[in-house]
Amino acid sequence: MVVEDVVIERCEGTTAARFSQVSYFEMRRVILRDNEPEEGEEVLSFTGSTGTGEDILVANNLCPAENSSCAVHLGNANGGANVVLRRMTVTGHESQNSTAINIVAANSSLVLEHSTISGNRITDLFDDRAIVRVAGSLTLSNTIIAGNERVGSATPPSSIEVSSGGVLVSEGYNFIANNHGVSSTFPAGTPNVSSDWAGETSSLLEPGLVPLGDRGGWTETMMPLPGSPVIDAGSCPDQIWDQRGYGHPTLAERAVDDAGAGNADDGCDIGAVERNGHGDMIFSDGFATGDQAAWS
Repeated sequence: MVVEDVVIERCEGTTAARFSQVSYFEMRRVILRDNEPEEGEEVLSFTGSTGTGEDILVANNLCPAENSSCAVHLGNANGGANVVLRRMTVTGHESQNSTAINIVAANSSLVLEHSTISGNRITDLFDDRAIVRVAGSLTLSNTIIAGNERVGSATPPSSIEVSSGGVLVSEGYNFIANNHGVSSTFPAGTPNVSSDWAGETSSLLEPGLVPLGDRGGWTETMMPLPGSPVIDAGSCPDQIWDQRGYGHPTLAERAVDDAGAGNADDGCDIGAVERNGHGDMIFSDGFATGDQAAWS
């Protein structure tokens, strides 16, 4: 099953996109925005299915205040899911818990790579609420989970909560605002020994991103601001483009080095979008970076 070049918007009273009992699926260039699922429903759901998704935007969907999760949901009593998601942005959601991603079933696994989870809000004031909840398995690489908040409280939400029996793995080069409850996987550091950036409840890390907007390409994105700590702090040697479909002007790779930032590895930015990546534009960011190869 292949789903590509699709915009799903303004669906009311149901899950906007549900993959249920699909033996294998592929999602490419899919946008889910401005949907209104009913209580107990989410925006993007995977159950009893296996597959991959690339270049995905899940943004500004309105979930009921009572929901325990909102944007992306994996697994339920009818079966788990095994999913790989790359170059995805999840932003602009509110719910009591697990606002961005909820891996519900113990037999569900998610590999999340080169993605941005930012600008989401927890509405419940209980301290054990998190932006991402893991009851199954979550593997992260080159991904931002930061810039999220809790409504009505000065206490920030945890970036990730791992339930009993859940498994959290870092493959490095992630940016985690608050390592509360997951400090064994993400010890505090800027960066730490695993090349992850991880803050604490008393000293959150801010990714320095602009709000969601059109920066060219397939989907809207959250571009790193000048001086953002995620610039050149990542690693993406196997990636040809960012979420927009942009990359290096002359090389078949995503990473575009910023002369003003030190490289953690190959000059790739952490997250879904490369600040200096560009496509076929009359004028590109090469003027700002001094990269004459980018001038066109």
